[in-house]
Amino acid sequence: MDANKFKFKREYFTDIIVNDKVILELKAVSHILPTHEVQLVNYLKATGIEVGLLMNCAAERVEVRRKIQSRI
Repeated sequence: MDANKFKFKREYFTDIIVNDKVILELKAVSHILPTHEVQLVNYLKATGIEVGLLMNCAAERVEVRRKIQSRI
């Protein structure tokens, strides 16, 4: 997948796009903040991709949140 395929107006880039179907946004923070979720939602809207996963690997346990564009 060419990450440059989904350039944003201000040069924002998603972390990983899997098979043009899922955006994977990776974080390494103490906990996921609402701004992280908003960022993922904006990527979904801008690309037209339906499903996004927000993963935080710095917490005690790996934290995963799923966003589905049709439910936003």
